[in-house]
Formats: sequence, structure tokens, C-alpha cells
Amino acid sequence: KISLVIEAGLGKVLITEILEVYNKSRNRIDTVNTPLEYTIPKEIENFTILNNNSRNLIKHSIKKNILKIKTTFKTGNTQIVYQYTLPAIFGSIELNREFDHSLDLVGIFTPINLLEIRSEMISFSGKQKFDQTTFLSWEAKNSDSNRVILKISNVPHTNFQYFFVTIVLLFLFFCIILLFLRKKLKR
Repeated sequence: KISLVIEAGLGKVLITEILEVYNKSRNRIDTVNTPLEYTIPKEIENFTILNNNSRNLIKHSIKKNILKIKTTFKTGNTQIVYQYTLPAIFGSIELNREFDHSLDLVGIFTPINLLEIRSEMISFSGKQKFDQTTFLSWEAKNSDSNRVILKISNVPHTNFQYFFVTIVLLFLFFCIILLFLRKKLKR
């Protein structure tokens, strides 16, 4: 099962993924020689694994957009929590997330009244409260593609993103004035 917690940052979204692995056998499952592989978005920044305690060290590597996890899973439920940011452009982002398993095991959460999430591939499942925060929650609809495309908007953005648009508009305005003056002087 995978849960995605999507939170707003300034000009970016912070995504925390909680991967739950349930080991039914009495034996430990060792993935050091054959690591678990997960496809992650190509544009990620600031990737970290959050539950790297000394008892169950989780080694990982990222090549291109493949996350490889090397660890030993004890009997029962184990959670691997990792976090990354994705840059947003002009307050919105499209998250195209591919999963290597059935989509009925994917939950999506975001704090209430912050981000707006739209997709035809998810269904709203209500509100949930964790600690002091209320989250809106969605579940992925079953699909043959094992892909979820989320359109996330209302991401707080900096005025710096509009700087380049302003420069381009000023440049175009300057070019138009030059063309006007050039034609005026030829007459």
C-alpha cells in the first residue's frame, strides 16, 4: 500500500510517500541483493528517506527516475517513508505518478483548505484527522495503466516566477517602440 501526503510549499509541493510492506512469512525478506524498485517523478528535488533508524537501515539509490530500496523486512508490517519536493510553475503542477502495483492500494491526502487536487483517476473518500490536522483524502480508481495523473493548483508562488514574463513583455514593448520609431524616421 502507498499513501501520498501532498503539502504546499512556496513555489513547490512537498510530497511524503508512505510505502507499507506486509511480510506474511515467518522469515525475513532481504532485498539487499535484489532491491525493490519504484518509479518516481523525474523532476524531484531534495529526496530523503525519513525513517532511517539504526535498527533497520534502509539503503537506497536513485538512477534516472528509479528508486531502489535495499533493506530487510521483518515479519509483519514495515513502513518506508520518503519525501521529496516538486517545483510548481505559476501556482500549479501536474503530478504524473506511475505505480508498480494495483491502484486500489493508493491513498492520497492533503491538508484541508490549502491545495486543490483534481483528477478523473481518483475518488474523494472524505476527511480524516491526524493529530491536529484535518486532511482531505482520495483513493485511486482501479485502472489498467497503474498511473495516476493529478492536477494540483493553489500552490503558493513567489513573484520571482513572474519576473521572466515581465522581462519578455518589456523586451517586446521595446522592440515595438524601436520599429515604430524606425518607420517614423523613414518618412
